[in-house]
Amino acid sequence: MEMLAAVTILGIIATIVISRLSAPSAEAKKNSCFVNRGNIEVQAQRWYRNKGTWPASNLSDIAADSSYFPDGLPVCPYDGASYGFDSTAQQVTGHDH
Repeated sequence: MEMLAAVTILGIIATIVISRLSAPSAEAKKNSCFVNRGNIEVQAQRWYRNKGTWPASNLSDIAADSSYFPDGLPVCPYDGASYGFDSTAQQVTGHDH
C-alpha cells in the first residue's frame, strides 16, 4: 500500500515537472523568432547601406549573399515559416506571435 502511494505521488510530481518544462519551450521559440526578426532587419539595413536598395520582399537576394547570412537565411523557429521584408516600413513582415 505504501509503495502504491509513493508511486502515485511520484507520478503526480513528474506530471507537474514535465508540464512546467514544456511551456517555456514555446515561449523560447517565440523569443527566438523576435531575435531572428531583429537580425534580419539589421542585415537589411546593412544591405541598403552597401547596395543602395532594400532587399527583395522575399529576401531571396540577401539570402543568396553569404556575407549577410553565412548559415543561410533563418526560418521562424516557432512555426517554420519564412520571413519577408517590407521595404516601405523597413521591417520584417508577419510573425506576430
